[in-house]
Amino acid sequence: MGNAPGSVRVGAQYLFQPISNDGDGDALRFTATNLPPWAEFDAGNGQISGRPVLADVGEYQAIVITVADASHETRTAEFSISVQGPTSGVAELSWGSPVSKVDGSTLDDLAGFRILYGRSVDDLNQSVLLMDPKLTSFQFTTLEAGTWYFAVVAVNVFGLEGPATAVTSKTI
Repeated sequence: MGNAPGSVRVGAQYLFQPISNDGDGDALRFTATNLPPWAEFDAGNGQISGRPVLADVGEYQAIVITVADASHETRTAEFSISVQGPTSGVAELSWGSPVSKVDGSTLDDLAGFRILYGRSVDDLNQSVLLMDPKLTSFQFTTLEAGTWYFAVVAVNVFGLEGPATAVTSKTI
C-alpha cells in the first residue's frame, strides 16, 4: 500500500495516497484509525491530506489504513506522522548606545530603541520597539529561513526617532 511520509512541517501540505487495486474489479472501501485531528481522509481512495498548524506540533502514532472489498481486507503497517515546528533561526543584534542627538547636543532623553527588520535591505517593513535605554542587544529567535536585514534607531522620551544605523544582515 506504500509508505506514508513520516513527517510534515507546520504550514506545509501533507499528502499520502496508498496504492491499491483489486484483481477482480471489486469496489474498494477505505477506513482509517488514529488519524491526526488536522488530517482529512478520503474513504473513496484512502488518501490522507491536511495542513497542520502550530497547535498540531507533535507525534501522531499508530495510524492504520484499511482497504476492503466484498471478501478480503488488508491494512497498512502502523505508521506515525511527526508534525514539526516551523523552520526558524536566531539572529542576535548588538549596538552601542548613542551619546548625542543629531544636532550634536548631549542625548539626555533616550527612552529606548526601535529595531527595523525585513527581507530586503530597501524595505525594513517590520519593527520591534524596546523601551529601555539600557538595552544594547536583542535576540530574534523565530526567524524563518532566508536572509534578514536589520537597523537600529534610537527613540527619545517624546517618541522622536534618530537616524537608523547602517543596515546589517544575517542568513538563517
